[in-house]
Amino acid sequence: MATKMKPEQVVEVGLKAKAMIMKDRPKLDSRVGAGVIDGLFTDVDDLNGKAPGAKASRQLKMAAGATLEQTLELAARTGQAIRNVCRLAKLDDTVRIAVGVGKPMNAKTLKSVLAGVTMILDGYAQYSAALREAGVLPADIDLLTALRDRLLTDDAVQETRKVSSKDATAARNAAHQRLEYALGRILAAAELAFLDDPARLAMYRELIPSKSAAKKPAAPKA
Repeated sequence: MATKMKPEQVVEVGLKAKAMIMKDRPKLDSRVGAGVIDGLFTDVDDLNGKAPGAKASRQLKMAAGATLEQTLELAARTGQAIRNVCRLAKLDDTVRIAVGVGKPMNAKTLKSVLAGVTMILDGYAQYSAALREAGVLPADIDLLTALRDRLLTDDAVQETRKVSSKDATAARNAAHQRLEYALGRILAAAELAFLDDPARLAMYRELIPSKSAAKKPAAPKA
């Protein structure tokens, strides 16, 4: 096929072709081989129906990313506040080292935040009395623990959605390729099937403009 179509174009052309083929099928069936026409019908309907779902999938992915981003920022702020308490309260070096005082925690990086939060929670488990005395309440640790758990869950959900999105994209791409192939077979079959009907043949030829026609400059205005 001369022209490589965009997803929305291949659906539009496929729908037009489907309407024509339904009328002309007796003349085309024997020339395209088993399954080509039925496959075209299935793929064009499938791609036409998936467009809204693809948009919704992208929106869900964006929402999931925003949730993870917000949780990362709150977890980083909470963890850094606990480290600040340890530093300002001048706790022993052993305690400050255990919770990671002075270590960076990048609020935009999951790995960095999880490492920092885990260090603080482990440090509290070892030196809870010292941190309590400095003003760190069990409620603060409960919040940090909940944030850590949510980060792990959100990350797992996001990864699952990424895989689902890749699978859906792969399926759409495969259907797109099959549809272009089927359209090419139909157009080839039409050349002989409508040899005695130039007007009908022209309709099939016009379904997909050639590259030369697409690039041809517009005629100058009189």
